Amino acid sequence: MPTTVAKPDWVSSDEPWLLEALGHVNQSRRRVEPVDRCEDLCKALNKTWNGFHAHRQKHGGLTQAEQKTGRSDFQAISQLMLRGLPEAQAREFCVSAPVRALVELRPQVMNHETLLRRDYDPAHIPESIQTEARKEHGQLVRALEKYLAGPEPAVRDALLKKLAQIVYIVRCNIAHSEKTVRGPDPAKAARDRSVSTIVSEVLVCFFDLLFDRPSRRLAVYGTLAPGEPNASVLSGVNGIWCKGRVSGAVEYRARFPYFTWEPSGSDVEVHVLTSPELPHHLARIDAFEGRRYVRALVPVRAASAVYIANIYEAAQLG
Repeated sequence: MPTTVAKPDWVSSDEPWLLEALGHVNQSRRRVEPVDRCEDLCKALNKTWNGFHAHRQKHGGLTQAEQKTGRSDFQAISQLMLRGLPEAQAREFCVSAPVRALVELRPQVMNHETLLRRDYDPAHIPESIQTEARKEHGQLVRALEKYLAGPEPAVRDALLKKLAQIVYIVRCNIAHSEKTVRGPDPAKAARDRSVSTIVSEVLVCFFDLLFDRPSRRLAVYGTLAPGEPNASVLSGVNGIWCKGRVSGAVEYRARFPYFTWEPSGSDVEVHVLTSPELPHHLARIDAFEGRRYVRALVPVRAASAVYIANIYEAAQLG
């Protein structure tokens, strides 16, 4: 079993929400359009905050506001950002490169609900309305500045709340069409693509920390395994190997094995490489595997532990 930082104890491999969340994350990797990718990751986030809410409800961890007013998506995502990650991972998330890129994004994220509420004209959005619509992004900028000046727990929580708020706004923005009462807003599509590209990386970073860094684990079942013909592709990646099992099926095409993840499928034996160097090699390995394979996240069982790892799955080619 590789040595890793323990994932949160509420992230249990036998919970249906985790399998559904992984399914959406994997689907996001198949997307070409940034908005589609971000939408899939937001669906994964939705499954995750629902799972966290159910866990807190079961163990008496709901906030007073949740107990009083009932569950809301915004409260659920806020609590996921605030309490879902262990403290060390939460601190790392706050200063991660994707979060910094979101904070520094220009032009800043505009809240489409604010624009609609102000009955905006897509052909000319006054500066005053733009400023109002970008209010939440400005709050995020100031929250990160305060955190960098002194990362006390209260300041960190304020930053995480603002991150949750922006992600929630982006989720809602991309759900809206370009339709307004004053005519179509063709510039919205460009705004959504730009923002979705950045927010997708924020969510990928969040899931990587939440799931105990699957970016550092690769499960192999074919020619990349130790002793197999293409083992040299991974021989330069320093790390620890162990054996495990994944659920699914393997079929052979032109003598090459193709894995398909099936949560209720048969056991497939795999070798798992765990290495902090792996993220720097994944693009190269992706290119080696080619377009007939796609990298996916799957639960791997090893001894008495279960963890999330990358694996190359058969691509769905048209």
